[in-house]
Amino acid sequence: LSATVGEEFPDNEGIMGWVLRKNQPMLVDDFSQKENYIPRFFLDEPPAREMKSLLAVPIANEGQTQLVLSLESRKAARFSEQHKKILETIAYQIAAFLEKATIVEQLESQNVIDTETRLGNEKAFMADIQKEIDRSREFDKHFVLELRKLQLNTSELDASIRKQLITEFVSFMLPFVKHTGYIFRLSSRTFAIIWPEKILKEVLPEIRQNVNEIAQKRTWANGFVEEVCINCGVVQYPEMGEDISQLIENAQNALRKAEARGVNTVEIYQVLE
Repeated sequence: LSATVGEEFPDNEGIMGWVLRKNQPMLVDDFSQKENYIPRFFLDEPPAREMKSLLAVPIANEGQTQLVLSLESRKAARFSEQHKKILETIAYQIAAFLEKATIVEQLESQNVIDTETRLGNEKAFMADIQKEIDRSREFDKHFVLELRKLQLNTSELDASIRKQLITEFVSFMLPFVKHTGYIFRLSSRTFAIIWPEKILKEVLPEIRQNVNEIAQKRTWANGFVEEVCINCGVVQYPEMGEDISQLIENAQNALRKAEARGVNTVEIYQVLE
């Protein structure tokens, strides 16, 4: 075909556009028997006259035709009605998969729980930290936000082993945090901890002690043993950020500074005078 991966084409031009609009299959036995060139994607596309036959079927998702599954051959009459039925069956299976994937995506978008660790996910974190900001502002209180990043070398591990290692790491943190409602998983290896009605002077010794304790542990999964290394970036509301974006950005800056210093380090965001 004359299109490339990622290329967009209109739905009102060429054979593919016709299949999309009409939601009907197209079977062409021999293009060379046609007097004029029939474009596949664009009316002004360069002719691909070496292609003699074509079979294209639509794929619908959420009640709308969104995709076209097509085959072309340099030989004339290469595709039969039987081939069309087979390709249509494949298209139905793809449509069913896409429908299921859409449903799962919609459910996940509403979910506030990380499925691997059962902690709150990023959506839950964003809601809870806004509540903490509102409460602290109303009662003139402080709180501390900690971003904690696990430095496990999990990139080349089997997914099941990686999941076990992450789960075991979380088990090391839970006794320290005490309330799972204040710890969230933001990404595969980054966690957020909210310390309500606390100031840095109160929680820093606890954080540093926990970092040292975790550094002495080893995660184990299916015979694979991994040293645990973490970094922490810490900010205090409202001195180091008055809204969510400021708090997260400044905590991330502190976390990056901790990573630059080496493993098992804790850094506080430095407010510039």
